[in-house]
Amino acid sequence: MKKVFIIILMALMSLGAQAQSLGYTGFVDEKDLLGKWVIFNAEGDWESLKKPSAELPDMNITFYENGEADLGGIDRGSNYVYDWFISNSNKLHFITLNKAVRFIIWNYTKDELLVLRAFNKSIFLHFKKDNSSNVSSVRINKTDNQKYNIQGVKVEDPEGIYIQNGQKFIAK
Repeated sequence: MKKVFIIILMALMSLGAQAQSLGYTGFVDEKDLLGKWVIFNAEGDWESLKKPSAELPDMNITFYENGEADLGGIDRGSNYVYDWFISNSNKLHFITLNKAVRFIIWNYTKDELLVLRAFNKSIFLHFKKDNSSNVSSVRINKTDNQKYNIQGVKVEDPEGIYIQNGQKFIAK
């Protein structure tokens, strides 16, 4: 009986270890990642990426609805457009003509936290959502009959080119 208990316990422990190695167990939809994510922490073996271990990469990822992404700081030190998608088991793929980069979504909190693990398990990248540039809605006041010069300053009696209700006019 003792042997059976130990075997069952070991089997359960191995299942737990396998589940943990998969990372985030929830479903991440591509719509969830849209917007800009900025790195705030990195862990792991930077030697495998030829980076000093103390140096936090200046990195951000911007996901667009059209299936493209800017990976600022990852490729050639500048923004470089990749196609991206999420496959089964929350594998995040970035693809360009001559390069492909894959990560596992290790942890995710909607619009707050994104942790990516490299496939070789040596690096974890922690990103936070950059909500500073998000525009939730734009309201246009159609009844504004004010006149503005081309610098955007409100004028009563315009001279030359002026703007009224979003259209350009020339004062005569």
